[in-house]
Amino acid sequence: MDCTRSTGSKSTSSPAGNGLIPAAPGRRRGIPVATEEIVLDRADIAALSSDTRVAIVKALDARPMTVSELAGHLGLAKSTVHEHLSLLADRGMVTEDEDRKWRRYSLTERMRRLLRPGNSHRISILLGTSLVTLTLGAILLATYFRGYTVQGGSTLRDPLLLFAGEAFLFVTFALWYLVLRPLRKV
Repeated sequence: MDCTRSTGSKSTSSPAGNGLIPAAPGRRRGIPVATEEIVLDRADIAALSSDTRVAIVKALDARPMTVSELAGHLGLAKSTVHEHLSLLADRGMVTEDEDRKWRRYSLTERMRRLLRPGNSHRISILLGTSLVTLTLGAILLATYFRGYTVQGGSTLRDPLLLFAGEAFLFVTFALWYLVLRPLRKV
């Protein structure tokens, strides 16, 4: 029995007849991983072999920029930056937004996945956590406004419930900001 799993251009195999169960595609040590791989060929590696192009990719990871902004940020001539951007665009690493008055360059989704391979679960975790904090904040605030009825029919309100509810709502808005911040366009 030959157990082979293809991972792009590499393949791993276990010795025949050892009784090992082959790993399921898309799983590593029992942990689900993304099945889509990013393949870099020699031309991609050559495109990223320049320190200037790596600096451009890092700058574009922060936000989309024009050639002038990149030139000012990196301290290079506009023609030099344009030449490097053209090479990166030919390799499908950056795109040019022509819908506006200014041509802004940004990273392609492929490059974003290459720079941040495990980032897809981040949004799910942040949104899930924000729903929990929103629910807790709403429950605490509702409990505060409802109050506690004591003997004699008067209602008491515990200010600790108000502060805790507001704190949970603040955390909710902070988590939403963290989720939506990468989606903002400059």
